[in-house]
Amino acid sequence: MEYYGSALQNAGQFKDAIAVYEEALTLQPDAAKIMCEMSTCYRELENYRKAYSFANQAIRTDSDFGLGYIVKGEVYEAVADDCISQREERVAKFDDKLVYLKATELYEQAYSDVEWGNYARQKARSLSTTIPTKQDYFMFPDKDKPELDCYSWLAF
Repeated sequence: MEYYGSALQNAGQFKDAIAVYEEALTLQPDAAKIMCEMSTCYRELENYRKAYSFANQAIRTDSDFGLGYIVKGEVYEAVADDCISQREERVAKFDDKLVYLKATELYEQAYSDVEWGNYARQKARSLSTTIPTKQDYFMFPDKDKPELDCYSWLAF
């Protein structure tokens, strides 16, 4: 069932993949990998809250499984990308950079996973130019979490 769900996911049939993954979870409720795949499907459908929820569920199920942290980081990254794209001026503000920083921190939590560590490092490196700089922190010395409405539901 996992392979069938993966095939549907790879074909861009995310709703169908979710249905298969849900059925697979009824058979194996502690399958963190399937929870991660569901998170990815929901993220692709831009249902970020559900994606976030499944990523958290995967991490709670297996805190050593690096993919859980990666998919959660990808949710933060997607939310930031979406928030930026909704503005007239599509430039990352300090709030956005804080969200990218949180994604980077989540990727870093996956470094120790033998299977996913290298991928997590690649993901973190890809965000290295979008996280806050020393100048940003100088301009916003007391700000450590975003205040924009599009980030109000994310944990920091």
